[in-house]
Amino acid sequence: MSQQELELPKGWISDLITKIFYLVPTGVKNYDDLKDYYSTGSIKSSKITSEGRFNFEQKPSRANRLAKKNDVFQARMEKSEKSLLVNDDFNESLFSTGFLQFRALAGCSPKYLFYLLSSGIFLTQRDKYSTGSTQKALTDSGLKRIVIPLAPLKEQEKIASKIEELFSKIDSTKQSLEYTKLQLEQYRFSLLQSAFEGKLTEKWREKNKKIDEGQIILERITKSCQKTFLSKFELVKMNIPK
Repeated sequence: MSQQELELPKGWISDLITKIFYLVPTGVKNYDDLKDYYSTGSIKSSKITSEGRFNFEQKPSRANRLAKKNDVFQARMEKSEKSLLVNDDFNESLFSTGFLQFRALAGCSPKYLFYLLSSGIFLTQRDKYSTGSTQKALTDSGLKRIVIPLAPLKEQEKIASKIEELFSKIDSTKQSLEYTKLQLEQYRFSLLQSAFEGKLTEKWREKNKKIDEGQIILERITKSCQKTFLSKFELVKMNIPK
C-alpha cells in the first residue's frame, strides 16, 4: 500500500510506520528479580498466559524484549493476529523476539496504535512483506516498507473511544448470538478498516474544525525523536574516556 493509495480525510497524513512510531529494538539489560515471560504462543483468544518466571541468567534466548506500559506488541508471523497493549499487569515483563514492539511518541495515542496494528491496514501489509521458507514473518527491513495513516491526536483518541464503544456492543451481541460469530468478526474487521479511513469520525471533524494538521503532529514526533537521540548522545559523551 503506497501513500498515494490511502485516501485520507483533511488533516490526516500517511507515512512509513517507522517514521511515525518508535520501533523498540531487542535487548534486555541485566536484572535481579524474576520476570514473567510471554511468547506469541502465550496469547490464545482473549487469554494471555505466562510461560514462566525467569531471572536474567535462566531466561529463554528469545526472551529479549522488555515491556513498558503503553507499549504495543504485534506478532511478526504471517497470518497471525496476536497483539497486546501493555498495561500494569504486563509492565516490566519479558516478551519474545517473535513480536514487534512499538512505542507511541508525542502526538500519538497508544490505543490508536494498538487498534491500528490490529487492523487490515497493517496486517495485510505485514503479510505481503513477510519472508521465510518455513514460517514467513516480517523482518525489520520489511517493516520499513509499511505505510500507515495518522489522524490528528484528538481524533486518534476519538477513534479509539469509538472503536471500544462499538466493540463493546459487538461483544454483548456475541453472548446471545454465538451462531453469528463469523459475521460479527467480519464486521469487526470492517470497523477497524473504516476507523483508519476516517469514516467513523466524519461528523466529529465537522464539529471540530480547529484540529492539528497531520504534518504538525509529524513535526512533534520528529522533535521528540531528536530530543531522545541528543539525550542518549550526551550520556555517551560523558562516558568517553579523556
